[in-house]
Amino acid sequence: VVNDLVLSSQEFLRAIGIELLTGIGDPAVPALLRLASTGGQQQQRVAARALGEVGAVGASFDALRELSRSPVWRVRSDAAKGLANGGPAARDLLVEMLDDQDAFVRRMAVESLAGYRSGRVASAIVDYLQSCKKSEDRSGELSAQKALQSMAGVKSPRTAAAWRRFADEMSAEENGR
Repeated sequence: VVNDLVLSSQEFLRAIGIELLTGIGDPAVPALLRLASTGGQQQQRVAARALGEVGAVGASFDALRELSRSPVWRVRSDAAKGLANGGPAARDLLVEMLDDQDAFVRRMAVESLAGYRSGRVASAIVDYLQSCKKSEDRSGELSAQKALQSMAGVKSPRTAAAWRRFADEMSAEENGR
């Protein structure tokens, strides 16, 4: 599967390979870890996506953390996508990635954070939203709004102040207040 599909030059074959490896699950991780550590840029991107689909925990998380530090923004953005299916360590790394030097990587990080419903994450996304407003990063604002809307289960955008109240209410609920 890795040699015939995942390493293919054709995107649709790589996508099929990722889907198959996801179905295989944990037994596929060693091959993916090799790709993540020794492969070229394209192989690292595929490994990041597949490792994330299998689950960003344990050795998979460690590999995704390394890929999130790649000098190549495309690799970092795929690592951010892969971190969407992880635990607290993946969540914390995604929050850190909101400060990445590349705007696209930051957007992928905020989109991945939408699945981590907590007051702390919502607050970090609101901070990102406000930063995007200040720097006039409209795409970043849109990504932040969509992530917060997903967390809140609503379909319309809100002001940063309204989202801040939402994040504070979530934090209060989590702390039993």
